[in-house]
Amino acid sequence: MEPRDLVVVGGSAGSLEPLRALAATLPADLPGSVLVTIHIAEHVRSRLPWLLCHSGPLPATHAKAGERVQPGRIYVAPPGCHLLVRAGVVELGNGPRVRGARPAVDVMFGSAARWFGERVAAVVLSGMLDDGAVGAALVAQAGGLVIVQEPKEADHASMPEAALAAVPSAFAVPAVILGDVVAGMLGEAGLGTWPQPKRRLGIETRRENFADHDVGHRFGSQHLAAVHAGSAEARLWDKVAIMEEKAALARSHSSAH
Repeated sequence: MEPRDLVVVGGSAGSLEPLRALAATLPADLPGSVLVTIHIAEHVRSRLPWLLCHSGPLPATHAKAGERVQPGRIYVAPPGCHLLVRAGVVELGNGPRVRGARPAVDVMFGSAARWFGERVAAVVLSGMLDDGAVGAALVAQAGGLVIVQEPKEADHASMPEAALAAVPSAFAVPAVILGDVVAGMLGEAGLGTWPQPKRRLGIETRRENFADHDVGHRFGSQHLAAVHAGSAEARLWDKVAIMEEKAALARSHSSAH
């Protein structure tokens, strides 16, 4: 198994504080890169990198197309752009919104799963609806790990609960120890040294109940089928590939001028 060296973090409403808590507890010598996609209006000036820089020891910037991701750094999806990483190089896509969002968590997770496979640790934070669930399933299918913010403490539990329904092996972790858990999953040690959270009593029952009932009521049965069906995976890969191709063409056009 290759060392795990890429962390992808997604969230929406209510995710700022747990994201800052995560940044605060990541070590300065983190042996991996961190990519962040948070739903944000396309035409606003985002101060998220500044906030993350002042929350913990790792430098944070908006991701720039063509830069190679480096360990110990945080890269944030700019407003209006999907964040992808192809063979370790950032690509920004202006393709269609996915689940109503651009940037979308599913796109970033799917790209990370495609190019990094088992080297990925994906984190789903507070948010409404279900962006990130399909991407989390792709990360798990590729051999990566999935962590979610403890839904009981999230301001909006929909995103972490949908990810738990999509990936039964995911770990539900309080925000205060997210950084410790994620850091322990990286590097050569894999799962050997990280402080494994105690499984919550009744968690498997809650996941089964959510998958059987709540998903159908809150997101519709079509979502649950999309998480598990191969056709949904193929469609997401198609979208990711189209965005990657557009980003590559844009770079080629820019360099030609």
